[in-house]
Amino acid sequence: MAKPTTENIALPDFPVTLVRLLDGNFIEEDISLQQLVANRQKGLILYFYPKDNTPGCTTQATDFTAHLHDFDDLGYDIIGVSRDSAESHKKFIEKYDLQIPLISDSDEKLCQYFEVIKEKNMYGKKPSVWCAPLLYLIAKARSLMLSATCVPKAMPSVSCLC
Repeated sequence: MAKPTTENIALPDFPVTLVRLLDGNFIEEDISLQQLVANRQKGLILYFYPKDNTPGCTTQATDFTAHLHDFDDLGYDIIGVSRDSAESHKKFIEKYDLQIPLISDSDEKLCQYFEVIKEKNMYGKKPSVWCAPLLYLIAKARSLMLSATCVPKAMPSVSCLC
């Protein structure tokens, strides 16, 4: 469930690898979230998801892409984060024509910083570690406005962010 807040947060200053498609070319850049937010005129929706090319995560990423103009009208940019490699992100972006940048957090530093690494039991097997689906809404002033558990297929309802 969403937890509205006005908590000020210190964004991490360590570099993360951002992967995006610009004019048909992939761009990989190492940038900290502090730098990323400082260079934007908008707020930021940072959403964490478990894995590229899985059904729920694909639905979520394509829904964000489909509603990109709605988020833009609300004054927010969107960036997805998972533990997948930059190469995996490139394939994911290309395969589904995603228009949102993705952060490769293969060393899990960003996931740990935002405390989204969780254990999950699957089919009675030993718990596996994964990046839990979670969304952070970060205002232009770097205050955390909302954190919410992301439910796949829930993104068509953009109104929950207003």
